[in-house]
Amino acid sequence: IRCSILTTMGSNYEMNLKDDVAALEAYRKNFESLTTIGSADEFRSVQGAARILTRQAKFDEALATLRRAKIENLRGFWRQSMLLSLGNALEAAGQKEEAAKAFRQVLQDASASGGHRRDAHDRLERLE
Repeated sequence: IRCSILTTMGSNYEMNLKDDVAALEAYRKNFESLTTIGSADEFRSVQGAARILTRQAKFDEALATLRRAKIENLRGFWRQSMLLSLGNALEAAGQKEEAAKAFRQVLQDASASGGHRRDAHDRLERLE
């Protein structure tokens, strides 16, 4: 319940109140002390923190945050979602080839949802 509340608070701070400092603090409370990221709210918090850090041009920190989720070990929805987030952060960091690689991984996965595939396709087209 605590994790869900922190994720909701982080989202509210970020999206409605436009308070990235408070949002980042709430999101980080959900994963910084963990060795393994596993729940939906933890994944959402990692993505939220990375999104804020990317906006702040703290690209290395954003990428390190995303990699805490051990994307290479994930399967299904969260793998695709995290790959899209990783691609976005890489693109913002100017690492366009690596971003394209992340987006292609989504497209190459037969289990990826239609929405994830469309997002990956659109983002890949934007890069090219």
